[in-house]
Amino acid sequence: MNGPDLLRIVDLMHREKNISKEVIFEGIEAAVQLATEKQYGEEEDIQVNIDRDSGEIRARKGEQVIDPELLGRIAAQSAKQVMIQKIREAHERGSSAWHSPAIRGRSSDGKPGKIGSHSTPR
Repeated sequence: MNGPDLLRIVDLMHREKNISKEVIFEGIEAAVQLATEKQYGEEEDIQVNIDRDSGEIRARKGEQVIDPELLGRIAAQSAKQVMIQKIREAHERGSSAWHSPAIRGRSSDGKPGKIGSHSTPR
């Protein structure tokens, strides 16, 4: 995934799903870092960052720069997973059903209840 493509995806998610760009960038960075740690081993000192202006993803293992081609494949898959998760989260926050007291784990009288429970007291 090249930088301009990543920036377009982040901007599209920001506009269509009303998700902060910074939240999207941080999510992609975390996902790429996790995938890179799996590739190289968690004990390695892996650092991942995305240039917010160019969309370029940079990763280092200690002082060694990780091959951008390998990183590109990891980043593409990780970004896809992050986007799916962030869209789900945004959908849940924006759903009118989510704001229902019963859905949040409270009955309409404010007492704890089962999630989604609409039963009346006995």
